Amino acid sequence: MQGPFRTLWMAQFVSVFGDFLALFGVISLITFHWHGTPVQVTMVMLSFMLPLAVVSPAAGVFVDRWNVKKLMIASDLIRALLIFGLVFATNVYQICAIFAVLSAVSSFFRPRNRWPCALWCRRKICWRPTP
Repeated sequence: MQGPFRTLWMAQFVSVFGDFLALFGVISLITFHWHGTPVQVTMVMLSFMLPLAVVSPAAGVFVDRWNVKKLMIASDLIRALLIFGLVFATNVYQICAIFAVLSAVSSFFRPRNRWPCALWCRRKICWRPTP
């Protein structure tokens, strides 16, 4: 892999891994520390997945029309504040609300997060003249 692509790929890998760790950490907290029920764990998972399925189609329309840089910075800052808000959550319902909003904001972040990689690949790999 070449330098810029490798850097971009590693950054995206760390981002996806961080999202997984946050979800895994919250589920572990609910299960082992708060002695939560399977219904509560399911509520957290649904509050994270359902907004992605509902908001993403509409978010894709807006994402294509808005400024890429401002959108990525704003959505990333909002996501960071929401993750920080998990520190102050005291029950499952607060966690579900935070994850639902986080998931909705991520619907705007994810399409543009993939955009630089696709653009770079198109320039360097796909549009390269064949010898």
